[in-house]
Amino acid sequence: AGGATSVGITIPNLNGVALTGAGFTDTLVNMSATGGALGGTCAGAAGNTFTAGQTALTVTGLTIPANGSCAVTFGVTSNVPGTLPNTTSGVSSTQAPTGAVSNTANLTVTPQL
Repeated sequence: AGGATSVGITIPNLNGVALTGAGFTDTLVNMSATGGALGGTCAGAAGNTFTAGQTALTVTGLTIPANGSCAVTFGVTSNVPGTLPNTTSGVSSTQAPTGAVSNTANLTVTPQL
């Protein structure tokens, strides 16, 4: 509780062409962004920045390589103890405007001793 950790999201592309203009949304429940630029290996990631305390994240302008994948990372924090699920929207792109279904990752927050 009160600490920070990093969320990493890997975005695959099984198509023979790069996906451009890719993005997704992430509504953080019982947690918030620590602020700063989006990190990772996706081209365009650094163009996305979040403010500390932000809970509605919109990621845009990514390029996902053909027949490959890339990753994005951002920091989160929470003061709510427990197992906190986080599900993003599916990733959409210029070539695939309807995003595929996302999966859910859990952040486990333990009380400070």
